Amino acid sequence: EEPYFTIRQINPLKLNDILKAAKNMIFVTTLDKRSSQSNAMRHFMTDESLKRIQTDSSIYRFSNQDSYAKGQEILHLFGQSQDQLISKIISNRTTLRNHFLTIEKQRISETLFKKEEKNVERVLENDHDFTFKIPYGFDLAKNEKDFVWVRFLDPEYEKNVFVYFAPYTSKEPFDDPVEFRESITSKKMRDVEKPDVYMTTQDVPHQVQEVNFNGKYAKETRGLWKLSDISGGGAFVSYVFVDESQKRMYYLEGYAYAPSKDKREFMREIEVILSTFKSGKELK
Repeated sequence: EEPYFTIRQINPLKLNDILKAAKNMIFVTTLDKRSSQSNAMRHFMTDESLKRIQTDSSIYRFSNQDSYAKGQEILHLFGQSQDQLISKIISNRTTLRNHFLTIEKQRISETLFKKEEKNVERVLENDHDFTFKIPYGFDLAKNEKDFVWVRFLDPEYEKNVFVYFAPYTSKEPFDDPVEFRESITSKKMRDVEKPDVYMTTQDVPHQVQEVNFNGKYAKETRGLWKLSDISGGGAFVSYVFVDESQKRMYYLEGYAYAPSKDKREFMREIEVILSTFKSGKELK
């Protein structure tokens, strides 16, 4: 239920210095309105920009940075009419969302990797010919011949990443990534003190889509996990892909456990960690 972003709609006539300090802002205007709010919106645009909108209907956005605060990203969306702008937004919704997701990931990376667990990173590279950036505070929970698990433990939450890898012999993992996940977690993610308890998936629809993961074809899955005794659960994101240089198939997953907390920011950090994954010839 965590959305990508929390959006606040602001009357442009009430845009004060406190609101101008927001790290992400979107200014939306069309030329077919003559209200006081519409007139106020035009003041945020240059005469040159207004002329371009009037003469070129293909242009509907531009961005700028640090206009009112350091590290700020502002996206301007505009059109000659409301219907035209709505059409542009709908047809480009993924691009617009990814614009801010990319910015957010860049911000997170700057903070998350100020200090890394370099020793753990080297162990993964030396033992398995892959690695990824591991933020300070993560521990190596498991290091097996075909499975690695790193995690950050706090009294109130957990952040986890695990990797399963095997010779690439079949396309079946791509056919049903959720079922493939089940085959991994039912064996590898069992409670040491209670072996009957293991990680599984919640019985809800999962979002599975084809993506480009660091230059490789992959199946991305977003969904919800739980423990088999229903004592815990949360969100996860995973990727199934093949490193052709190694002839190896990978299942890479990150998940959070944060009862009564908004998991969005935890998952965003985890996605940034997953995005740093490198293997085989990428390590050279």
